[in-house]
Amino acid sequence: MRRFKSPREALGHAVALLRDVEPFASYKFGRFTASLAGQIRRGHYLFTFEDGRLVGYIGWARCSEKIAEAWVAGETSPAYKDCLEGPCMVAMTFHAKSRAVTVYQSRQARKVNANCKVYISREYTDDRPSKNRAVFNRIVTPGNS
Repeated sequence: MRRFKSPREALGHAVALLRDVEPFASYKFGRFTASLAGQIRRGHYLFTFEDGRLVGYIGWARCSEKIAEAWVAGETSPAYKDCLEGPCMVAMTFHAKSRAVTVYQSRQARKVNANCKVYISREYTDDRPSKNRAVFNRIVTPGNS
């Protein structure tokens, strides 16, 4: 897992990784890039590399349970100020090039956000309907990852 010293470099890598990947490729560029920039500015992101190649990205928000519930229900996108800290982690952007990378990123993000409820909203690239809400309540503590 890696973060970059330069937020601009991190944003460039995120855009390069996600620009051709659905559903991200279909998103409105300005709004999506603003979301990525917010994740990076807060330090709420991790990149995954294998053999020097970028193979994954996860970006999140830390917020209250009320905001997390509204976000995954599709009622709102949290404001930057509401994403700085809280007992809940909302996985806003997640991409992995393999199942192994998915598992690895998930575990690393849980370590960084120990003792948080984790919320995700999934959009599939095939014909499966989106999952509007998933909450993982298992609390991760040192030695229990």
